Amino acid sequence: MERIVNSLKLYIPVLLAGTIMIACSEDEDEQIVRSALVGLWTVTDSEINMSIGDQTLAEYLINENGLSEDNATLAAALFEAFYKAELNGQIEFFADNTYHSNFTNDQEEGTWELSADGKTLTLNKNTIDEFDLIVNTLTESALELSFLQNLEEDLDDDPDTPDAEIEVEANMVLTK
Repeated sequence: MERIVNSLKLYIPVLLAGTIMIACSEDEDEQIVRSALVGLWTVTDSEINMSIGDQTLAEYLINENGLSEDNATLAAALFEAFYKAELNGQIEFFADNTYHSNFTNDQEEGTWELSADGKTLTLNKNTIDEFDLIVNTLTESALELSFLQNLEEDLDDDPDTPDAEIEVEANMVLTK
């Protein structure tokens, strides 16, 4: 029994030192990821997909609004192009976890938080404007973000009918 206790006295400091080194290494990795995010990013490309329920926006406009295929395709393309244009701009992340953005002349300031695994970027956490972005890629010079957002839009110009809930799936590529 005494031999086991003596062995434990030797191993416990080694285990504690290993645990501390791993924890420090994880903190250092998180700091490296956070520091990669800090800087001025410019949107260089974006992709938008819109759907209503299990239909694309064009299919919805055909089935629910009675548009021809050509008109529905054109209307959906214009709507998506308008939304995509709203994603043009820049965002600057600062080391103090604040940001400034300028997207299509809409300037905003707020706070940001990156999850411990570096996969979720939350803007304005715990506020009415909280918004989560999925971090697909983050390097010193490349950032790829995606998000889902629901919009309510009056697609038939009839105030007596409910607005359509459009699911927007967006992917943005940014560079420093």
